Amino acid sequence: LLVEQIRQRNIALSKVGASLLLMGIYEDTGSLSYLTTTARDAQAAAHLLEMGADLAILDEFLNRPLTNGQREALAKLVSASTMQTIRGRNICLASVALGRYVDELSTLVHQIVDMYEPDACFVLAEYENNIQIIARSTTDAINVANLLRDFGGGGHSKAAAALIQKGELEDVRARLIAALEEHIEP
Repeated sequence: LLVEQIRQRNIALSKVGASLLLMGIYEDTGSLSYLTTTARDAQAAAHLLEMGADLAILDEFLNRPLTNGQREALAKLVSASTMQTIRGRNICLASVALGRYVDELSTLVHQIVDMYEPDACFVLAEYENNIQIIARSTTDAINVANLLRDFGGGGHSKAAAALIQKGELEDVRARLIAALEEHIEP
């Protein structure tokens, strides 16, 4: 929306400004590869490239190596990942106790999705008396935003998250499985 307004008003952007806006589009759309990516996203990205956005700047900030904490969390998530079939859909669930907050867990969810290729993936990460749920879906049959609304979360149909304060990991996992049974289209 912002890029459309900039374009309509013929506002000039600096190289850094155009790159920053393009970085936001790339982050939200998986570099224009997520199933929710629209033609409007691609048109906005093209306009920013025409305005001088620098892909080298994006590469520097979007393709960062994992931190030690992220690598440790990924190893725990992979070993805790289980595949379940719920209403005919392949669901990857990973529940881990991390002990402390790990930045950018959503990046790790994408790696798990790439590894297992499920219809949906749910990561439950417990840290500091909180449980974070990060969900990704690859099908219209599983709207993760609607599902995580029951947990106080939000997002869109293919990517959503929720934060539960002072919950028990196994209780939240059981609630999530029950919600999956209710929300998944067979």
